[in-house]
Amino acid sequence: MDRPYLSQNGAKRQIQHAFLGYHRNLAASEAELYDERNMSADFYPVLSPRARRGILRTFQKPHVLYTKDKLVWVDGTALYYNGAYVGEVSDTDKQLCRIGALLVIFPDKMALNTQTMALTSLEAEFTTTADVSFTLCRADGEGYDQYETGITAPDTPAAGSLWLDTSGETAVLKQYSETYEAWIAVPATYVKIASENIGKAFAEGDAVTVSGCTDAQFNTDLIITARADGYIVTAGVLAAPFNQPVSEGAVTVSRKVPDMDFVTENDNRIWGCSSSAHEIYCCKLGDPTNWRCYASLASDSYAATVGSDGDFTGAAAYMGNVLFFKEDVIHKVCGTKPANYQITSLYCRGVQKGSERSLALVGETLCYKSESGVFAFDGSLPRRISAPIGKERYTSASAGALGDKYYISMQGEDGGFTLFSYDSETTLWHKEDAVQAKWFARQGGELYFIDGQNRLCSVRGTTAQYAAEDADAVLEEDVSWMAETGDAYMDDPDNGYLAKLQIRMTVPEGGTVKVEFMADDTGVWEEVGYISHQKKRAASVFFSPRRCDHFRLRLSGTGDVKIYSVTKTMYEGSELDGRY
Repeated sequence: MDRPYLSQNGAKRQIQHAFLGYHRNLAASEAELYDERNMSADFYPVLSPRARRGILRTFQKPHVLYTKDKLVWVDGTALYYNGAYVGEVSDTDKQLCRIGALLVIFPDKMALNTQTMALTSLEAEFTTTADVSFTLCRADGEGYDQYETGITAPDTPAAGSLWLDTSGETAVLKQYSETYEAWIAVPATYVKIASENIGKAFAEGDAVTVSGCTDAQFNTDLIITARADGYIVTAGVLAAPFNQPVSEGAVTVSRKVPDMDFVTENDNRIWGCSSSAHEIYCCKLGDPTNWRCYASLASDSYAATVGSDGDFTGAAAYMGNVLFFKEDVIHKVCGTKPANYQITSLYCRGVQKGSERSLALVGETLCYKSESGVFAFDGSLPRRISAPIGKERYTSASAGALGDKYYISMQGEDGGFTLFSYDSETTLWHKEDAVQAKWFARQGGELYFIDGQNRLCSVRGTTAQYAAEDADAVLEEDVSWMAETGDAYMDDPDNGYLAKLQIRMTVPEGGTVKVEFMADDTGVWEEVGYISHQKKRAASVFFSPRRCDHFRLRLSGTGDVKIYSVTKTMYEGSELDGRY
């Protein structure tokens, strides 16, 4: 009987033209990168390193990086706007919001007028040091020339004469109408509270809290309808004018801003939340100094209590609504004015505690770091987009966006930080390097960040702005990069084997490329090719690896290399064909 034999099948070629980004899972294919350093999807489907970053200046003690139209930062206690020093703030981390021409600074509760560069407090308080007088007046503070007071109306009133009716529990100012031959209540009455400099720190329309008055009706929240340095006017009524001397106590007038954990801006209002008070707030329309103005107007302030468990973990404005996050819920505030504001709760994975800076808008999608990964929120339900970066648990995330790319720096389980990029157009992830990015800010077509060495860096290498006066901005040295593929041929049931590999690339002047090959998870990388060019040119690396069940490739080098394709020549085997 003839002995069985296996026939040799013909060779075939497979060309890989597209590289599918970082995929830190066992199922990573040969077109994906199981591990990498400083790679990018900028030229997808071509594989290439990221751009060189700009290094602009080094801070001593940075506390924030922010932008609307100009870059803003705090170094120690010094506040800088567009690179220029503008004032002093406290030595703590900040949250900044822009409303009109005002740059609002929390937790300091201060505002920078970006037109005049004046730095002022949002809060105000004054305690009297002189006698305080209380008199009935008109809305503009002008006193009444004459009016009668009593429990019965005057007998022979003239047209337009005034009578303060004290017959009830509350006095009522009335005016005689000759047409109706009756006393008609004046719709609104006002009281002037006068003392030296009592109105100097306040503005018309301010909601203030008064305390220390011997007439208890004034020890409450009031709205100032008129003011001058020596007086304030508020709605109210008096049975008789009176004077409170210094000996009976001082009167305090204050305008307060609530303590808030996170703030954001939407529709010309600053919004904030407090975990300790379980409340959500917004300021008066266009006025971040007033948070307790409740006059039943569309421009009023707003406050509401929420009943969900846990602390707030972040806040953002998105698609005309305001979102307040906890780790397992999103509270969405809808509406256009306090009368129709509504808070709805979406119970889903929210922002991870300590990762509030991961909130960033990428195109029309809001991305953020939750406890179980990076999520994208489009207004309906958040979806997880970070499966390719593996199962390692990350914390302390900070993120920024530029074009279609989302950059996020996170702390791993070993305590080290890693900067990742996600391209929302191709849905590809890439791992850059071990950079801790504390704050991101996008301005003028560039994304800036402050790194763990307290340096101000630019993602695309812009160095034309924001360099320190005593040092020139510089570009990084040539980027050192690495790309390791997933296992090849793990899905081949017929025991095919590799005969030849060809890698097509361009290597710039001064660039280098090293090609390594590892067979069957031995842990040993064999160098099979090395290129070092003095001039930019196309190059190919050919090699014939030893026969194996599966393999990985690792490419590494420096410079702006572009890898266009990997071509494999392989022979088909069969399910009976042996490997060894």
